[in-house]
Amino acid sequence: MIAKINLLRWVKIAFIGVLALILTIYLFLIIALEWTASGPGYSKEAQDAVFAKSSKPHKIKLIDTGILSLSERLKIIEEAKESIELEFFIFNLDRSSRLITQAMLKKAKEGVQIRLLVDFSIAVFQLRPAYANLMESAGIQIKYYNTSPLHRLFSIQHRSHRKLLIVDGTKVITGGRNIGDDYFDLSEQYSFLDSDILVEGPLVETIRSSFNLYWNSDLAKEPKSLNEIISIKDQQEAIRYLKLQEGDLNVLAQIEELKKSRTSELPESVCTETIFVTDFPGAGEAHRKIYSTIVQLVSEVEDEIYVESPYFVLRQEGYDVFKKMTDQKVEVKVLTNGLYSTDAFYVISPLWLHLGWIAKSGIELYAYRGESLSDSPIMTQSSVRWGIHAKRAVLDRKTVLLGTYNIDPRSANLNSELMLVCKNNPIFAEQVLNSIQKRIDQSSLVVSEKQIVDKDALMKNSTFKQKLLTILAVPLAASFSFIL
Repeated sequence: MIAKINLLRWVKIAFIGVLALILTIYLFLIIALEWTASGPGYSKEAQDAVFAKSSKPHKIKLIDTGILSLSERLKIIEEAKESIELEFFIFNLDRSSRLITQAMLKKAKEGVQIRLLVDFSIAVFQLRPAYANLMESAGIQIKYYNTSPLHRLFSIQHRSHRKLLIVDGTKVITGGRNIGDDYFDLSEQYSFLDSDILVEGPLVETIRSSFNLYWNSDLAKEPKSLNEIISIKDQQEAIRYLKLQEGDLNVLAQIEELKKSRTSELPESVCTETIFVTDFPGAGEAHRKIYSTIVQLVSEVEDEIYVESPYFVLRQEGYDVFKKMTDQKVEVKVLTNGLYSTDAFYVISPLWLHLGWIAKSGIELYAYRGESLSDSPIMTQSSVRWGIHAKRAVLDRKTVLLGTYNIDPRSANLNSELMLVCKNNPIFAEQVLNSIQKRIDQSSLVVSEKQIVDKDALMKNSTFKQKLLTILAVPLAASFSFIL
C-alpha cells in the first residue's frame, strides 16, 4: 500500500515536471522567435526620430530633488503657448498627478494642444477610461501604450518605459521620474531619489518626433478601444480626483516658498555635443537601440565611470562589458539599491546570487541604505524609506548619460527606453558626479578590489518578510532573469 502511494506521488511529480518542461520550452520558443525577428524596417523619418546628434548649444539643467522637479514641470506647463506632450510609464492618481492635470486643464482652456501617452502595464496602470474620458472632454487627448491581453505572454512584457514632458517643441524634461507622489517627495511611505534634466535646444524637436512615433504607432490605442463599462461610481471617483483639494493648495504654497530659497540648486549649463537616442516601438531585440549606444560610449572611456541604477541585474553580455573595462584599468563604481531601499525585492535575488561573479568583474559596488538625503528640501520628512531610482552615468568626468535605462535585461531587451548624452562638458559632469557621490556617501560598500567586502550590506535593515521573499525568488530569478 505504501509502495503504491509512493509510486503515485512520484508519477504526479514526474507529470508536473513534464508539464513545466513543456511550458518552459514553449515560452523560450516564443521569445526566441520574437527576439531573433528582423529589424523594424521603419522609414528614414522614423530612423531620424530615434537617434540624433547636435553640435548646437543646448541649455541643460539638472533636477535632482523631487519637489523641485514637480515645480519645474508646473512652471514649463504654465509657459506653454502651443503644445504639451507627455509620455510616462506610470501616471498615478494622487496629489502630484492632480496638480499636473489641473495645470494642463488650465492650458487646454487657453487652446493649447495637449497629448498624454501612458503605458498600459497592468501592474502599475491607474488611468482608467473613466478618468481619461473626463480629461478628454476638457481638451486633453489620451492614448494607452500596448494594451495586449494577458494571454499574449511575451507581448505584454514589452512596455514603454519612456518619460517625457515636452512644451512647444522647445523644452523637455526627461529622466527617471514617473508621475506620482513617491517621485516628488510627497509620499509618507516610500520615496525615490531620482534625477531629471531640463533641456532647451534643437534636439527637442527630434524628441518630439520620437513622441509622435510612439503616439502614432499601432501599439497606441484610444481609451474607448478597451470597451470598458464606466459606472456612475467610476464617474464620481474621476470627478472627485480632478477636483483641487485643500492639501494641494498647501503643496503649491510650499513650492512657491522653495522656489524663492532653493533656485540655486538648479544651475544651468550649456552642452555643445548632445546626443538623443531612443528605442523603436515594439517588442524584440531588433527594436532596441539604447544598449548598443551605451556599449559604444563606454568603450571610449579611458579612466573611470560612475553608474547609478535602481536595479543591477547582469547577464553575460553586461558582465563582459564591465569586465573588459576593468581589464583595461578603467575604474568602475556602481551605486544601486539594497533590499531595504528598493521597491522590488526580486531584483536583489540575482544580485545576491551572483555577487561573487560581479566581484570578479572588478567593479566597486555600493548599496544604498534607504535614508533620506540630509540636505534635501524634503516635503514629507516622515517617509519611512528612500530608494535609488536615477538612471545615469558619468564617463571620465566629462560625459553624462541620463535617461530611463536601468542596468537590467528588461531595459536592454524588452522595454522602450530613451537617453540624453552630454559629451565633453566637465562642468555639467561635475554637477552630476557630486550628486551621485552624496548618495554613495549614504551607502554601504558591498564589492571592491574583486572581493565581496560586505554581503550582508544588501540585506541591511530589511524585514524578515523582505528577506524571505528575496530568498524564495532566487530560483525564479536565476531562470527568468531576462524579464527582470
